[in-house]
Amino acid sequence: MADPIDVVLRLVREHAPEVPDDALRRIDARARIEVGGDRHYVVSSSRKARELRNRKIMAALAAGACTSDVGRRFGLTRQAVWSIAKSRA
Repeated sequence: MADPIDVVLRLVREHAPEVPDDALRRIDARARIEVGGDRHYVVSSSRKARELRNRKIMAALAAGACTSDVGRRFGLTRQAVWSIAKSRA
């Protein structure tokens, strides 16, 4: 299994080559001090997207939108919206 910190630093090098190597080394060292030796769960991208969607749903409901309208906006049933709202209450 790949080391998550190495993966993130590799992605930073690929997508932000302007970040100096010494800064990446400091980030690497700091991250390993804070979480080194622990096994960490990395949330999947689909879960992150679902969490963002659910926050938007909660914001829409808090702004006064009804569950049916919110459901249509997000491609969900009224019951699914209600379930999300209930789980976040």
